[in-house]
Amino acid sequence: MTVKLAVSADGFIAPPSREPQWITGAPARAEVHRMRANADAIGIGVGTAIADDPLLTVRHWSRPRVNPVRVVFDSEARLPITAQLVLTSRAQPVLVLGQRPDPAAAKALIEAGVDVQQVAGLADGLRLLHERGVRHLLVEGGALLASALVRESLADRVIIFHSPARLGPGAVPAFTAGIGDPLSAPERWTQLVRRPIGDDTLAIWAPRR
Repeated sequence: MTVKLAVSADGFIAPPSREPQWITGAPARAEVHRMRANADAIGIGVGTAIADDPLLTVRHWSRPRVNPVRVVFDSEARLPITAQLVLTSRAQPVLVLGQRPDPAAAKALIEAGVDVQQVAGLADGLRLLHERGVRHLLVEGGALLASALVRESLADRVIIFHSPARLGPGAVPAFTAGIGDPLSAPERWTQLVRRPIGDDTLAIWAPRR
């Protein structure tokens, strides 16, 4: 279980407008696609799915060893049927994991080709993925999902791309209040890697077990 975030110099992941915006350079983005190519599944929270409308496919890199399953952690099945993930779900699998999915919304997603599964929580969702052969899940955000995974001690690695860009007051913080990132909790995390990647810096953290 790897959590990946791109974080600005002032600790944010999205501008105040919430509009999708690259805050890292091309080398960092290419490294993310390398990570995707080596994962069995790529996950995001439904808030990120709605705000960014991503494809979560492997581009800018060689063919992946497996075609990653795209996973949306979506308690109420709010993923729009017009989302790129849904529109491409018959070509590359999309799995929605929800604790209380709305029946009508879930039915529409299933009819569009999305696999919708009800789970008891994050840990239960991860168990389901493991039962389906997923051995490496790369979670790419957002803040609520990343914070929950850290809070519940479910993350084996936290990867942060530190950007020199600043997003300013009102931007979206990388972690929700009271959770804190690995930089602010050295007693819980150890830094394995820190290296430049283009104009950005890549840091990889592991929990102290």
